[in-house]
Amino acid sequence: MSPTETLSWLAPAPVWGQGGFGIGEQGFLEPWIAEFKSDQFIPEFLALMSGEGSGTASQLAGCRPSVPDPTTSDLRLYQPLHQRYYLVTTSLVCRRAGIPDRAVAIAHGERTSFLMRRRPSDGTEQAWIPATSTWHPVAPGGPPLAGEERLPLHAVPVAPFADPSSVAGTLGLSGQGRRSVLYGYIPVGRRERLVPPMDPAAAAAARRLHRPG
Repeated sequence: MSPTETLSWLAPAPVWGQGGFGIGEQGFLEPWIAEFKSDQFIPEFLALMSGEGSGTASQLAGCRPSVPDPTTSDLRLYQPLHQRYYLVTTSLVCRRAGIPDRAVAIAHGERTSFLMRRRPSDGTEQAWIPATSTWHPVAPGGPPLAGEERLPLHAVPVAPFADPSSVAGTLGLSGQGRRSVLYGYIPVGRRERLVPPMDPAAAAAARRLHRPG
C-alpha cells in the first residue's frame, strides 16, 4: 500500500447495487448489519459468501434487521432467545479507481476488529472498558480508547455472482478472488452485563412515577 493510500470501511461488496442498495446511498459508506434467524448463522453466512447450493452472496442484501421506526435509522436488535443473530459485515477498500479491496497483512501483524459503543438518549457516545466494567465518554466516531474492547473481524472470500456488465460486475463481483468480506459477531446476548442496573433510589422513583392511581 502506498503511504498516502486512503482506506475506507464500506458496506460489504455483495450488497453493492443489490436490492435497491445503490453506491450513491448513505449506507454505502458504512458497515452493514445482517440479521439471521437460526443458531447456524455462521455456516449460513459462509455458505452465502461461497455460493453454495442455490444461494449467492447477493442475498446478503435481504438480511436487513427489523427497523422499529421507518423515520429513523435506528435498528432494534433482538436477543438470541428470540432466534435472532447479528453479524457486522464490511469491505475494507482503497479509495481509488475501482475501489479495490485492501488486503490485511496478517503475517505482518495487521489485525481487523470493530468497536461496539453505546449512544445514550443525549446523543453522546460511550466506550466499554472491560478492565473496569464501565462505559467512558468518547468523541462520536472517535478512535479507540486505551483498554476499549475490540471485537474480532474475520475475512471470507466472495464467490463471483454478478453479470460483468452490471454495477456489481464492474466493481469486481463477477470475477473469482476479486472481493472479500470482513465479518464479526455482535454479542447482543451480553446486554445484561453491559447495561448496569438502575441505582436503587432511581428505581424507586421510577416505580412511583409509574404507579397507577
